[in-house]
Amino acid sequence: MQLQNQTIPREPLAVHLPPLVLDRNEAAQALRISTRKLDYLIERGEITPVRIDGRVLVAWAELLRFVESKSAVDETALASEVCSAAVEVT
Repeated sequence: MQLQNQTIPREPLAVHLPPLVLDRNEAAQALRISTRKLDYLIERGEITPVRIDGRVLVAWAELLRFVESKSAVDETALASEVCSAAVEVT
């Protein structure tokens, strides 16, 4: 059986990427906090929003940065507590 040189049409790869930005409700849900708490974090400058056409949006990258900064602070605080406890024991 001989195959002819045929091109098989291919469909474009379906890439499912998360949206680049989220609205306030979506961002709050992603962080598992209320929109009021999100607004507070934005007001304090802990989360930097993106404003497009008057809408307040939050980039995924900003949410990840915020969560990572909280993790680093928690690890630093824990290490500090462990060191303090070790000094008290000796």
